[in-house]
Amino acid sequence: MEFSPFERGIEASGFVAAAREMGISVVACSPLGRGLITGRYQSSDDIEHGHFRPTLPRFAEENFHKNLELVDRFRAFAAKHGATPGQMALAWILAEHADFVPIPDSSNVERFEENAYAADIVLDAEDVEALRAAVAAADVRGTHYPREYLARMAVDNVPLGAWKGKKSTG
Repeated sequence: MEFSPFERGIEASGFVAAAREMGISVVACSPLGRGLITGRYQSSDDIEHGHFRPTLPRFAEENFHKNLELVDRFRAFAAKHGATPGQMALAWILAEHADFVPIPDSSNVERFEENAYAADIVLDAEDVEALRAAVAAADVRGTHYPREYLARMAVDNVPLGAWKGKKSTG
Protein backbone atom coordinates (compact mmCIF):
# COMPACT_ATOMS: atom_id res chain seq x y z
CA MET A 1 0.00 0.00 0.00
CA GLU A 2 1.25 3.45 -0.79
CA PHE A 3 2.48 5.40 2.23
CA SER A 4 4.65 8.51 2.39
CA PRO A 5 4.66 11.93 4.04
CA PHE A 6 2.33 12.91 1.18
CA GLU A 7 0.05 9.87 1.31
CA ARG A 8 -1.21 8.56 4.64
CA GLY A 9 -4.65 7.35 3.58
CA ILE A 10 -4.08 3.83 4.85
CA GLU A 11 -3.95 5.18 8.40
CA ALA A 12 -7.28 7.01 8.09
CA SER A 13 -8.99 4.12 6.29
CA GLY A 14 -8.36 1.67 9.12
CA PHE A 15 -6.06 -0.46 6.99
CA VAL A 16 -3.05 -0.04 9.30
CA ALA A 17 -5.10 -0.81 12.42
CA ALA A 18 -6.58 -3.93 10.78
CA ALA A 19 -3.16 -5.13 9.65
CA ARG A 20 -1.78 -4.68 13.17
CA GLU A 21 -4.75 -6.48 14.68
CA MET A 22 -3.93 -9.45 12.44
CA GLY A 23 -0.17 -9.22 13.09
CA ILE A 24 0.58 -8.33 9.47
CA SER A 25 3.34 -5.92 8.47
CA VAL A 26 2.54 -3.23 5.94
CA VAL A 27 4.70 -2.98 2.84
CA ALA A 28 4.90 0.76 2.28
CA CYS A 29 5.20 1.42 -1.45
CA SER A 30 6.44 4.76 -2.75
CA PRO A 31 7.59 5.96 0.70
CA LEU A 32 9.44 8.84 -0.96
CA GLY A 33 6.27 10.11 -2.63
CA ARG A 34 7.43 9.09 -6.12
CA GLY A 35 10.69 10.89 -5.38
CA LEU A 36 9.07 14.19 -4.45
CA ILE A 37 10.25 14.19 -0.80
CA THR A 38 13.88 13.74 -1.89
CA GLY A 39 14.05 17.31 -3.16
CA ARG A 40 15.30 16.12 -6.53
CA TYR A 41 12.38 17.80 -8.29
CA GLN A 42 12.19 21.56 -7.82
CA SER A 43 10.08 22.21 -10.91
CA SER A 44 8.26 20.20 -13.53
CA ASP A 45 11.30 20.79 -15.77
CA ASP A 46 13.29 18.45 -13.50
CA ILE A 47 11.08 15.45 -14.33
CA GLU A 48 12.51 13.11 -16.95
CA HIS A 49 10.88 13.47 -20.38
CA GLY A 50 8.41 10.66 -20.97
CA HIS A 51 8.07 9.74 -17.28
CA PHE A 52 4.61 9.14 -15.81
CA ARG A 53 5.04 11.66 -12.95
CA PRO A 54 3.50 14.56 -14.91
CA THR A 55 0.25 12.54 -15.07
CA LEU A 56 0.07 12.43 -11.27
CA PRO A 57 -2.00 15.21 -9.67
CA ARG A 58 0.65 15.90 -6.99
CA PHE A 59 3.11 16.78 -9.74
CA ALA A 60 0.65 18.97 -11.66
CA GLU A 61 1.83 22.56 -12.00
CA GLU A 62 -1.04 23.91 -9.87
CA ASN A 63 -0.10 21.56 -6.97
CA PHE A 64 3.62 21.02 -7.35
CA HIS A 65 5.01 24.14 -5.70
CA LYS A 66 2.64 23.90 -2.73
CA ASN A 67 3.79 20.30 -2.16
CA LEU A 68 7.41 21.43 -2.12
CA GLU A 69 6.69 23.16 1.21
CA LEU A 70 6.67 19.74 2.91
CA VAL A 71 9.90 18.86 1.11
CA ASP A 72 11.45 22.02 2.57
CA ARG A 73 10.36 21.00 6.08
CA PHE A 74 11.99 17.59 5.67
CA ARG A 75 15.11 19.18 4.16
CA ALA A 76 15.52 21.49 7.18
CA PHE A 77 14.99 18.65 9.63
CA ALA A 78 17.35 16.36 7.69
CA ALA A 79 20.11 18.99 7.74
CA LYS A 80 20.06 18.94 11.54
CA HIS A 81 20.67 15.19 11.42
CA GLY A 82 23.24 15.14 8.62
CA ALA A 83 20.81 13.30 6.35
CA THR A 84 18.97 13.81 3.10
CA PRO A 85 15.24 14.59 3.00
CA GLY A 86 14.62 11.12 1.57
CA GLN A 87 16.56 9.46 4.37
CA MET A 88 14.64 11.50 6.91
CA ALA A 89 11.32 10.41 5.39
CA LEU A 90 12.34 6.75 5.52
CA ALA A 91 13.69 7.08 9.08
CA TRP A 92 10.44 8.76 10.14
CA ILE A 93 8.32 6.00 8.60
CA LEU A 94 10.42 3.33 10.34
CA ALA A 95 10.26 5.16 13.69
CA GLU A 96 6.55 5.95 13.40
CA HIS A 97 5.59 2.48 12.17
CA ALA A 98 8.07 -0.19 13.28
CA ASP A 99 5.88 -2.80 11.57
CA PHE A 100 6.14 -1.12 8.14
CA VAL A 101 8.55 -2.29 5.47
CA PRO A 102 9.18 0.73 3.22
CA ILE A 103 10.29 -0.17 -0.29
CA PRO A 104 11.62 2.95 -2.03
CA ASP A 105 12.44 2.87 -5.70
CA SER A 106 16.19 3.14 -6.14
CA SER A 107 17.22 4.21 -9.63
CA ASN A 108 20.89 3.38 -9.11
CA VAL A 109 23.34 1.96 -6.57
CA GLU A 110 24.01 5.38 -5.05
CA ARG A 111 20.29 5.92 -4.34
CA PHE A 112 20.00 2.36 -3.01
CA GLU A 113 22.82 2.95 -0.54
CA GLU A 114 21.43 6.35 0.43
CA ASN A 115 18.05 4.81 1.15
CA ALA A 116 19.57 1.91 3.09
CA TYR A 117 21.46 4.27 5.40
CA ALA A 118 18.13 5.68 6.54
CA ALA A 119 17.80 2.60 8.75
CA ASP A 120 20.81 3.85 10.74
CA ILE A 121 19.17 7.16 11.63
CA VAL A 122 17.84 7.12 15.17
CA LEU A 123 14.95 9.47 15.83
CA ASP A 124 13.85 10.08 19.39
CA ALA A 125 10.21 10.61 20.34
CA GLU A 126 10.61 14.38 19.99
CA ASP A 127 11.95 14.00 16.44
CA VAL A 128 9.12 11.67 15.48
CA GLU A 129 6.52 14.04 16.92
CA ALA A 130 8.04 17.06 15.14
CA LEU A 131 7.94 15.25 11.80
CA ARG A 132 4.44 13.93 12.47
CA ALA A 133 3.31 17.49 13.19
CA ALA A 134 4.95 18.78 9.99
CA VAL A 135 3.23 16.08 7.94
CA ALA A 136 -0.13 16.66 9.63
CA ALA A 137 0.11 20.42 9.07
CA ALA A 138 1.13 20.10 5.43
CA ASP A 139 -1.32 21.30 2.82
CA VAL A 140 -0.70 18.45 0.39
CA ARG A 141 -2.30 19.20 -2.96
CA GLY A 142 -3.45 16.66 -5.52
CA THR A 143 -4.15 12.96 -5.14
CA HIS A 144 -1.43 10.36 -5.53
CA TYR A 145 -3.07 9.02 -8.71
CA PRO A 146 -5.57 10.48 -11.17
CA ARG A 147 -9.16 10.12 -9.94
CA GLU A 148 -10.02 7.48 -12.56
CA TYR A 149 -7.24 5.21 -11.20
CA LEU A 150 -8.26 5.62 -7.57
CA ALA A 151 -11.60 3.89 -8.11
CA ARG A 152 -9.68 0.68 -8.84
CA MET A 153 -7.39 0.84 -5.82
CA ALA A 154 -7.85 -0.82 -2.43
CA VAL A 155 -7.41 2.44 -0.53
CA ASP A 156 -10.71 3.67 -1.98
CA ASN A 157 -12.66 0.43 -1.56
CA VAL A 158 -15.28 -0.33 1.06
CA PRO A 159 -13.96 0.54 4.55
CA LEU A 160 -12.81 -2.60 6.34
CA GLY A 161 -15.33 -2.16 9.15
CA ALA A 162 -18.21 -1.95 6.69
CA TRP A 163 -17.43 -5.18 4.85
CA LYS A 164 -20.09 -7.84 5.41
CA GLY A 165 -18.60 -10.64 3.32
CA LYS A 166 -18.69 -14.32 4.15
CA LYS A 167 -16.15 -15.77 6.52
CA SER A 168 -13.81 -18.35 5.12
CA THR A 169 -14.78 -21.92 5.92
CA GLY A 170 -11.56 -23.50 5.28
